[in-house]
Parts: sequence; structure tokens; C-alpha cells
Amino acid sequence: MTFVSDIHGTKYEVLPLARSVATERGQEIVDLHNSIPYQHWEIRHLLAERDDARIFHGKWAVSRIALDAEQRVAGFCIAFERTPDLPYYSEKCFYLHRLAIAMNRRGRGLGALLQAQTIVDVFLRGFSFVGTARDPVVIYGQTDSSPSNRNVLLFHRAVGFADVARKPYVDRTDVVMRADARSFWESRHVAFWRSHRVIEES
Repeated sequence: MTFVSDIHGTKYEVLPLARSVATERGQEIVDLHNSIPYQHWEIRHLLAERDDARIFHGKWAVSRIALDAEQRVAGFCIAFERTPDLPYYSEKCFYLHRLAIAMNRRGRGLGALLQAQTIVDVFLRGFSFVGTARDPVVIYGQTDSSPSNRNVLLFHRAVGFADVARKPYVDRTDVVMRADARSFWESRHVAFWRSHRVIEES
């Protein structure tokens, strides 16, 4: 089991977000997800294995969920293996798809810890679907480039992401971001994660 402790010393258990967990806790996870501005998921979106453009390879092995001491969902990070998709994703990668933290847990460092733990586990695991465990791992994500989203952009840069492209939509333009092993392991969020892991005595 993996545990992390936020800046107030509150401990969370970080577990794989298996499909069975997502099914059992679906409404709780969806409600948390929909606290993100402009997001309107239903349970079917959470449980989807693909969308119109891509397959969510390895989603249930790679994604993580954080539970508090009362076993309530404090946050989740959904990721998957992604095949190359020109022009914005020119290499196979792990893609960070969704990250959400409960309103009453925000501002405590849990988002940084959960994101970092998810990526650490990705580097330890390696590819299973779009490559092999020996292939170099890179992480991609994207988010709104508007000034109102500045704090989110800074958050992702603090875990080693660098801007690599702009992806236009009808109503916005997203920043496509990339992190490799060096930028991740040298990042501020990893330093924070190292100091806030909870080592359980056996």
C-alpha cells in the first residue's frame, strides 16, 4: 500500500483506480470530477474505455485514487497509454487525462502528491500496450492556455512539464505539455513527494 501525507499531516492511501473501484464509487468520483469548471461527466464517461479519437490503453492499471482515513474519495488521477497522434502527440506516451481533488482537500498539497505518485508508478511500470517496459517513458498532458488557468499551468510545470505545442479548439486553445524522466525526477513536486511519502513499518 502507498500512503502520502499532506502539509497538515493528514494521511491518504493511494490505490490503483481499478474498474471495480470506479464502478463501486462512480457517483462520488463523477461528482468530484464535475467540481472542475466546465466539466459535465456522467458515470459512463468515467467507465469509458475509449472515446471517438483514442483507446484508453491501460487506464485501470495506471490511474490512481486517494482515500482519506474514513475511506472517502479525496482525489483521483486518470491516465492511460497513448499511441502517437500527429501533430500534437508525435510519440507514444502516458497521457494524464484527468486530475481532481475534493474541495475540502485543496490547497494542502494533495494534488501534487497524487499526480507525482501516479507518475512515479508509471515510470516504475513502463509501457504494456503501446510499447514495452524497456522503452523510454514520456508523459503528456494538456490544459487551457488562457490567463484564467495560470495556476493550473504553473502546477503542471512544477512536476516537470514543458509546453511543446498549442492545440486549438472552437472555444479555447490548449497547451500541450511534455515531461520526461529527467524533468520529472528533478521537479519541485517530486521533491515534495519524497518528503511527504509515509513509510509504513512492517
